[in-house]
Amino acid sequence: MAGKVDVIMRFQLFDFRSSKLDKLCGVCGDKALGHNFSAITCESCKAFFRRNALKPKDFVCPFSGNCKVDAITRRFCQKCRLKKCFEIGMKKEWIMTDDEKRMKKKKIEQNRKKRVSSDSAAKDAPIRKLSNYGGSPTAAELKSLKMTNTDGRKEPNSNNAYYIFIITK
Repeated sequence: MAGKVDVIMRFQLFDFRSSKLDKLCGVCGDKALGHNFSAITCESCKAFFRRNALKPKDFVCPFSGNCKVDAITRRFCQKCRLKKCFEIGMKKEWIMTDDEKRMKKKKIEQNRKKRVSSDSAAKDAPIRKLSNYGGSPTAAELKSLKMTNTDGRKEPNSNNAYYIFIITK
């Protein structure tokens, strides 16, 4: 039974992510791009929630306390908008602290530097032209393509870098 449920859950997740249907914000009904803080929301409601969910301030509803929140009226009542954010399942625990934001930014920068250095290493790799210029490479050349790397050894070097081969006609 657990196997069947697992398969159904994976299918639903795949179907949801591959769906071309427009997603609607669970707070205001505006066009949503994806999940934010565990709920499908628009960018406006995501930003509103991030700015206000952790505030100790108690908002006051200027109306009856049960306002209609939609794309037009969402700016009229902060209390009812925030209440609806929590009702649809947005989680304030998922809002990153300043330290978490700094760490994420640092990690992104490190990954960017790694990617740039690996891209430049690939561009600087020596290029060897195949001897058979007129057509397809010979079997021996194809074998050498798979076996030779930038260090001239038969296995990948520390960066898993191989030669770049260009077949010209």
